[in-house]
Amino acid sequence: MKKILVPLSLAALVSGVLPARSHGQTQGARQTAPKKSDTVVIPPSQRLKNWSDSSTAQTLGDVVVVAYGTQKKASLTGAVAQISDSQFAKRPITNILDGLTAIGPGLQSTLSSGQPGSTSNLRVRGFGSISAGSSPLMVVDGMVYDGDPSGINPADVATMSLLMDAASTALYGSRGSNGVIVITTKKGSRGKKTAVQFKMNQGVNVRMLPEYAQVNAYEYYPLMWEYYRNGLVSSQGGYLANKYATEGIKENLGYNPFNVPDDEIVDINGKLNPNAKLLYADDLDWEKAGTRKGFRQDYTMSFNGGNENADYYASVGYITDKGYTPTADFKRWNGRVNANARLNSFIKAGVNVYGSTTNTNQTPAYGSGYIVNPFYFSRTVGPIYPVHAHDPNGAYVLDKNGQHIYDDGIHTNGNRPFSPGRNALAEGELNVNYLTGIAMGARTYVDATLAKGLKLTTNLGLDQETTESYSYLNPTIGDGSPAGSLSRGNARMKSYSFNQLLNYNKSWDGHSIEAMIGHENSSRETISSNITVRNQIAPGNKLELENYTTVTEAPTSSTVEKRIEGYLSRINYDYSNIYYLSASLRRDGNSLFAASKRWYNFGTVSGAWRISKEDFFHSSFVNDLKLKASYGSVGNDNVGTYVYQSGYMVNNNAQEPGYIYGLIANKDLTWESNRSMNIGVEFSLFKGRISGNIDVYNRITSGLIFNVPQPLSGGGTPSGAFSIWMNVGNLYNRGVELTLNTEVIKGRNFNWDFTLNAMTVKNKITSMPESIKEIISGTKKLEVGHSIYDFYLYSWKGVDPANGDALYELDDKIAYEDNAPYDDPDKTIKGVRYTTASARAKRDYQGSAIPDLQGSFRSDMRYKNFSLNLVCTYQIGGKTYDGVYASMMTPSFGNSLSKDILKRWQATGDQTDVPRMDYLKGAGFAGSSNRWLVSATSLTVNSINLGYDFNRAALQRLHLSGLQTYLSVENAYQFSARKGMNVLQTFSGTTGDVYLPRRVYSLGVIANL
Repeated sequence: MKKILVPLSLAALVSGVLPARSHGQTQGARQTAPKKSDTVVIPPSQRLKNWSDSSTAQTLGDVVVVAYGTQKKASLTGAVAQISDSQFAKRPITNILDGLTAIGPGLQSTLSSGQPGSTSNLRVRGFGSISAGSSPLMVVDGMVYDGDPSGINPADVATMSLLMDAASTALYGSRGSNGVIVITTKKGSRGKKTAVQFKMNQGVNVRMLPEYAQVNAYEYYPLMWEYYRNGLVSSQGGYLANKYATEGIKENLGYNPFNVPDDEIVDINGKLNPNAKLLYADDLDWEKAGTRKGFRQDYTMSFNGGNENADYYASVGYITDKGYTPTADFKRWNGRVNANARLNSFIKAGVNVYGSTTNTNQTPAYGSGYIVNPFYFSRTVGPIYPVHAHDPNGAYVLDKNGQHIYDDGIHTNGNRPFSPGRNALAEGELNVNYLTGIAMGARTYVDATLAKGLKLTTNLGLDQETTESYSYLNPTIGDGSPAGSLSRGNARMKSYSFNQLLNYNKSWDGHSIEAMIGHENSSRETISSNITVRNQIAPGNKLELENYTTVTEAPTSSTVEKRIEGYLSRINYDYSNIYYLSASLRRDGNSLFAASKRWYNFGTVSGAWRISKEDFFHSSFVNDLKLKASYGSVGNDNVGTYVYQSGYMVNNNAQEPGYIYGLIANKDLTWESNRSMNIGVEFSLFKGRISGNIDVYNRITSGLIFNVPQPLSGGGTPSGAFSIWMNVGNLYNRGVELTLNTEVIKGRNFNWDFTLNAMTVKNKITSMPESIKEIISGTKKLEVGHSIYDFYLYSWKGVDPANGDALYELDDKIAYEDNAPYDDPDKTIKGVRYTTASARAKRDYQGSAIPDLQGSFRSDMRYKNFSLNLVCTYQIGGKTYDGVYASMMTPSFGNSLSKDILKRWQATGDQTDVPRMDYLKGAGFAGSSNRWLVSATSLTVNSINLGYDFNRAALQRLHLSGLQTYLSVENAYQFSARKGMNVLQTFSGTTGDVYLPRRVYSLGVIANL
């Protein structure tokens, strides 16, 4: 097979062709003391395969975007991962952050909500905080970006970098501890005529995960009869329990969906009448009724080009993205212009201006317990209750327009026990949950070469975002009944950053030095207001305040301003492309903290040794080998608003104004500090066929912020209402990361590249507040020696085969109470003491939500003009507390049941892990125990893409320089331990009734003129 050898002095001309993933390739800019052949082998699979991407001229190949600039990959001493637009350009993503999948092993993400425009939650190298924010900082075109990432068109993005260790994030000082995502948008191609690209994507959104397996209507009535009958036995000793259960089951369930009389649904033994047939079987599927095929359309037209002294890029885009629920959609118009010019021999300037408008209708999928949430409603309502109203014969009840009327759960023959008077689908159709936004901003710079190797750069970034929200509750059904209500909110965010950077570089006799000093100030102001009114006057103008008579909540407003002043410096040194040293220092002043604690120094030192360039190194298969290490400190200022000051809350009494003390000042409060160590090795083997890196990191967070209740002597109250925010805790995250890139097959017509990312995370709390040794919250307990995501639950021990009681490990320290709501709490079986009441059960640590191993892999195959790309994420080990499943395994009149309830205990001697159904002993089902833990091991197929590149020769008559078509599936499938469960819903390993992820089938075209 023939190879193409390209001297690296030409690398800048073909940077869009060089593979960006090989850390082993060298960059021959410094030729003073070459040790090895500075030649790179370009795999056939990489040769011009991204010809259709307008960013080819700036795909950085050997160069990586880092803090306040770029750096050659060979000289990197920190932990940085980067992807170019070719790796996400053909994915149907609406929010740019969803394109980060498989960027590197250091990034952890949840599986994003199906609400169009939303994105995943992201964490970098573990979980660095408990009470403060843990999301990474976002930087766009060199300046911190405080806006909504859903306003950025993914088609405008050239590269995304993930900065993970202190060596790469320290220049962001008090904001860099959670990692940094650096986004660079596209530029034009200098010296080329105008090129036009049209990108179109058409798709359909459907629900990704199926619903949990549930019993059907025929199974439900006998099960609920048994549930009622066993409760009667428990309370009455079995006296006529069957008779009373048969006579009373219809009254308890409210509805009779069958074609048999109410008193003949079940017999005296609870068996369903064999003649029973459903009257409206086609109207019992709430999930089907509440979903649709949501169509997605995405268009972008871009222009780029330039001459010898200038380049430009301009684009306009439109997307309409309809969710798979009828009340969810997202629309965005966006535009961007990026122009750069060399004004003379020593001054260069540029401006990057963008704007977008977004409109979003949101399905109110807030979580479990919210009746208006269609996901909660559809999986909780029993399988005998119809979506629409029916008459006694099963026929649909129609309104005056001949349309089906939604069933509100208030039936002529009885009420639905689950949420009578409510219907989530009807409320979703009549309510409004609407958000509209306008974002605009600019980045501009001037580069001035003051002398040889000395350059002064000034950068100015401006961002402004205005949003309006409308929440309308209809007067007919639901929370707004009977008068109707409206909440309107407005929010405006405006921010700016202004920096001045002086860069110096010089090379001599194998030595090279790059130095930078700078100053930066930034400001962010957020202004918001909200008002709620009630008693709608007229059916029209439902979103206008004057159409309501009563203000039900006092109008609220707030103004929050945050300012940062920073002085920064960095120096990079290398000798002969072998030895690299780097150091940086930033001093930040942050207005969120008191003047005495406002300033702090953050810095890092790092180095690398490129062993493969040494004269003594000889290997027939190792092409490049580099060791690197770094240590430094950064901060986390995401701690709330002026929490160092005393706070007061307005508490008016009728017409008399007043306020109360709400927060105790702590002028010693400062940001959480993060000290990070990283040791790594980068390698390239077998002429680049195998390359990658291994990193070991230790990330220590000190000064964790807790809200500590105060004693009476310290200004507290008997109820503990007042507290102080204090820096009184520590934790660490440690782990190992691996990236492995392989050219599995290199052929003339067929090529296969495969990339594997893997990581481990060990999280542990090492210090807690003196006054709060432990904090129990939900399924977790925060305590020294454990991670923030260790489960702390009741110890479930199975089912008593004698009578079907739920069994828990008995905690002898909890005293028995005669009036407690349980019977026979203690029992001994084969010499072991148990309790049947979770209130007396022992609680203990039951595993962690953090997987033992997690990561991603990417497969890129190419046969002639065809390409097949696959992106997957995986995790091995860890546990998920499936609260959704737990609720479906807890019987209640009118509520649905999991199919697993069929495994319940029914007779003496039954061996099962599902207790007896008994409405008087429901606690045996409901205890928050390790019974509801399930393996978190999973494999998620994030993206599948099949593409075809048309031959250029065949396109000449169409005056096209390139044409690609592709078929893709986003969020194709998730393999996990339980059907219907989203194992990646939260980092904490819990599930809830939220908007489930969507699967997107799409067809795309990219045409270049």
